[in-house]
Amino acid sequence: MQYTGILRKARRSLLCLPVLLAFSQGLTLANDIIVCKVSDPLGPVYGMFDFTIDTMSFSLAVGACTEFHGIGAGPHTITELGKAGVIVSSISVTPNTIGDNRLVSFDLGTRTVVALAVDTSSIPTTVTFTNKSQPGTQGCTPGFWKQDFHFGFWTGHLPTDTVGSVFSGALPALSAETLLAALQGGGGPGLLGKEKILLRAAVAALLNASSSSVSYPFTSAQIITAVNAALSSGDLTTIGNLATLLDNANNGSGGCPIGGQNPAGPA
Repeated sequence: MQYTGILRKARRSLLCLPVLLAFSQGLTLANDIIVCKVSDPLGPVYGMFDFTIDTMSFSLAVGACTEFHGIGAGPHTITELGKAGVIVSSISVTPNTIGDNRLVSFDLGTRTVVALAVDTSSIPTTVTFTNKSQPGTQGCTPGFWKQDFHFGFWTGHLPTDTVGSVFSGALPALSAETLLAALQGGGGPGLLGKEKILLRAAVAALLNASSSSVSYPFTSAQIITAVNAALSSGDLTTIGNLATLLDNANNGSGGCPIGGQNPAGPA
């Protein structure tokens, strides 16, 4: 009889082993919340994003998920921290069926969702944040960038760099000018005048795009490609239209966000 009791205890221990292994291996069970980050194909985003769940901070790469195991039944608040030029286009919570809807509330403006973790189901609550890039509306004008006390805001370029070291296709006299001289340029009749107008706007656009503090609608590569094509065309209308486009961006509705900062020096 003594041996029979020992064998029964051993069998019970073996039956419990799979459950113990499941917990030790992080198998998804009740009271779990999974948070995922995806990119909106209409405005792709990349890199890492910062979040909080209740009072705990964490980060997620685009295309990744993280699991909060056994977080506890009840509502939990998940917030994505803001990122320049990026919006949350949607937040989804599953399950969302009748009788098992885990969504409590969400606010796209504050990038926040309240979702339920439950202990009555083995299905975890999954919260998915979808992000979309949004063209920037900020820009600083040539008048800002040409001031010597703003040279510290220049990133990746120096006032003494030549126009020809960045752009191609300009008239030789303009190609030999410094970027600072281009910012100080005026206008005038004919091709020379149109190129001066374009280069003034283009250098400011390049500096805006190069600054991590400015949410600008164009990248440096886009600006250089467009300016080189316009200059090479020699067409006054093409050059003038691009100058207007860049000038409007440099005077964006979001304003110049770095005017009140203290520059550290040219980089």
